[in-house]
Amino acid sequence: MSAQTTPSLGERERAGLSAPAATGGVITIALFIVLFFVSAFLNAEIPKPDAPLKEITDWRGDNGSAIRLAGALFITSALAFTAFSAWLASVVRSVGRAQDSLVIFAGGLFSALGLFLNGALQWVAERPETLTNDQAAQLLHQMLFVLGGPVVVIGSALLVIVGAASLLRAKLLPTWLGGLGVVIGLIDLTALGSVLPESVDMMILLPIGRFTSMAWLLTAAIVVTRKLGKART
Repeated sequence: MSAQTTPSLGERERAGLSAPAATGGVITIALFIVLFFVSAFLNAEIPKPDAPLKEITDWRGDNGSAIRLAGALFITSALAFTAFSAWLASVVRSVGRAQDSLVIFAGGLFSALGLFLNGALQWVAERPETLTNDQAAQLLHQMLFVLGGPVVVIGSALLVIVGAASLLRAKLLPTWLGGLGVVIGLIDLTALGSVLPESVDMMILLPIGRFTSMAWLLTAAIVVTRKLGKART
């Protein structure tokens, strides 16, 4: 039995198979990063999940408008990340790796869902009836941390690991960049440690995984976009 080879993008296009828009990835991931950083800036002084209740309610009471705006931006960034995940999945599918593309899109969708719910629940957290209910206010604050932190980062791990491996096999990424993506994805997975008992403080893994993933995805999108452009010339 002969070994199965992965068809190049140009071969699949000549066979009449659809190919992803070349610039779609760079535009959507750049938009996601901008929206995320603006919303994160608006929430820069957010109390830690285990902060005293008074600190949480005082912060929410003093920053209601900014928090709701940040929530709206989180929702918008989730939509941008979903679009990027669909683009990356379509690139991987176009080189004959259909199963990998499903895993990539599922990981991206899972991550985007965490962002979307985090943004939507900011409105609930700012309601007067929530702020006057001590248990509800503290529980919701902790829930928002889990949704916007571990859920988002761990979800993106699937997208980064499988995306890096698939693009590397398709020769759409250089070896060093594909290998770096796998390493960053594994770092994302370790962010699960941030929800371990409070005695194990591993929350530092969240920003490390989040920001290295953003940088890698933007870089990979630029490199793949150039490859797609060359394949069409």
